[in-house]
Amino acid sequence: AYAPKSKRSQYDGGIRTPIMVHFPAHIKPQRDEVNLASSIDLVPTTMALVGLPTDADLPGINLTDRAQVTARDTLYGEILEHDIQSMDDPKTSLMYRWVIEKKRKVIVPNPARVPDGVVELYDLQQDPWEESNLAQQNAAEVKRLTAKLDAWWP
Repeated sequence: AYAPKSKRSQYDGGIRTPIMVHFPAHIKPQRDEVNLASSIDLVPTTMALVGLPTDADLPGINLTDRAQVTARDTLYGEILEHDIQSMDDPKTSLMYRWVIEKKRKVIVPNPARVPDGVVELYDLQQDPWEESNLAQQNAAEVKRLTAKLDAWWP
């Protein structure tokens, strides 16, 4: 079993992974703990670094392009069951979907898989350990962010 907010969970302890790129003479070493990045950025970043054009249909951005990095304000994700039910229909294994916009994060459970789940809202800047669910007192923000999440994966 996993700890409640660790690997394979919908919380930052389960989804936050450092991304490191090492390419001497091509990338200036830096540490960025402010801007949003995702593993979906690795392919566009690698393609740019080796001089290949990036496929516009690929999700993600080139992490060496500071303008792209600072312009991003939203990341989306999902948590699926460990043993996926169907490669052709990922919704059958969906446990949670989440969206991070700037420093706010909404987690939405899939009622088919998590019938007792509640929608959660966190301020990641003030509450990085996601201990204080702000959803009840911020219903309008939850509704707005959930609509944004639904547009990404209905």
